[in-house]
Amino acid sequence: MLSMPYRCIAVRSATEQYDIHIGPGVLAHVGEHVVSLTPGRKVFLMSHPPLYKLYGATLVDNLRAVGCEVEACLVPEGERSKTLLSASRLFTRLARGGADRHSVVCALGGGVLGDLAGFVAATYMRGLPLVQIPTSLLAMVDSSIGGKTAVNHKLGKNLIGAFYPPRAVFTDTALLQSLPEREYLCGLSEIVKAGVIGDVALFEFIEEHVEAIRQREETVLTTLIERAIAVKVRVVQEDPTERGVRAILNFGHTLGHALEAATMYAQYSHGEAVAVGMALVAILSERLGYCSAAVRSRLCALIEGLGLPTTYADLPPQRLLEVRTHDKKSLNGVVRFVLLKNIGEVAFHQQVPLEALQTLLAEYA
Repeated sequence: MLSMPYRCIAVRSATEQYDIHIGPGVLAHVGEHVVSLTPGRKVFLMSHPPLYKLYGATLVDNLRAVGCEVEACLVPEGERSKTLLSASRLFTRLARGGADRHSVVCALGGGVLGDLAGFVAATYMRGLPLVQIPTSLLAMVDSSIGGKTAVNHKLGKNLIGAFYPPRAVFTDTALLQSLPEREYLCGLSEIVKAGVIGDVALFEFIEEHVEAIRQREETVLTTLIERAIAVKVRVVQEDPTERGVRAILNFGHTLGHALEAATMYAQYSHGEAVAVGMALVAILSERLGYCSAAVRSRLCALIEGLGLPTTYADLPPQRLLEVRTHDKKSLNGVVRFVLLKNIGEVAFHQQVPLEALQTLLAEYA
């Protein structure tokens, strides 16, 4: 276990057994935990070049200090790298580097890198030990937790993937101070989602501390991260493979993923797309009688107050509808939505009339 007194959140379900270590400086203590995970001492560190330049030396030195052999495997930044081609290139690196079933894959990066490296770890030799080291706020509170790994397909986001939990997650909150503003806002979108789906107190805390959040005050950020992680862990433990209640984690994502795919992952960040998705679904929920105008207005006001978008532009509504049909959460060709009932309460697996969706997209594009 880590020798430093960092916060630790345990994930314990029928399919997942690992700890999330949270705190400033955790990055410098990864090695002592990694060597307890597996008898292997070969580590393949997957990252993006700019992130590796910032944090790679610290992590490599720490791993080598405990006897690990480290090979860096770098991929370009951006959603367009999350492909089967990128995965194939990483498979080749593992094979040429002599990876065996005890070799460790360390994913140092945001959501794109974590998903890609996780997919590679899940599928190479039918599974290598995986350690997630999220560097973005989004990855810290969402994608590094729960074992979802995937790459994109031209017809949809995350269509090719596997459930594959990490052996450990190391969340170094100090890394957030160097995060670009757009990426930081991307993570705030997922934290708002966590409050909406299962933590009224978290949502209220965000409302009360908007300026401090925008200024990245450390104590406020720590509270946000821990509470958002707790929401996801609670849901994942109850439903590790998304057969039921885990679907609530997709609030705002059905339209958000469609918006990303329809613009070829180049126009909107994931968090921006989810923010738009949450706002549009809130309006849809009000029109269908699931929530009040006051609840819809409260959510949209918070999204805008944090500097996130609530509408999209320059995209025909029909294109969004076409992409939406490839959503992996569809059942018998019908896409299901997570709809807003109240702050802290949503309804999942809800079918929405096509006419209502068409009208909404036409009005708010």
